[in-house]
Amino acid sequence: MTPYHVVVVSESLVYVWQYRTLVSKLTSVDTSAANIRRKEGRERVFHIDSRAITEDMTPDGKLSIPTASTSDPICSVAASDKLLLVGRESGMVHQYSLPHLLLEGQYLLRCRPQVMALNCDSTRFSIIDINGILSFFLS
Repeated sequence: MTPYHVVVVSESLVYVWQYRTLVSKLTSVDTSAANIRRKEGRERVFHIDSRAITEDMTPDGKLSIPTASTSDPICSVAASDKLLLVGRESGMVHQYSLPHLLLEGQYLLRCRPQVMALNCDSTRFSIIDINGILSFFLS
């Protein structure tokens, strides 16, 4: 959980809920002149093997959830106000920018990440692998 997002993952899916934005509350209310209304909260779910991240809603207003499985499951996740890192069992780490969820890069590690963490300004991240070895990386 970050100051703006909640991230939940399963073996193959990533769910991101933006429950708060950087925009102040005063700009998010209805303005009768412009008839503009901001939607409270923004939910996105995507399959880890998919390149496209969409906000597919069913007609009743619920998210449509992909059902495909993956051969390289998700095993760890870390998030800050700027980045989302998703670690997979093969050692691949996907780096997404927040709040837009754009895939910025992929890193291949020589280990399986067990626990990942980002520092306060998202310039470095740490990984504890399944052997208990701590490593630091630049993001």
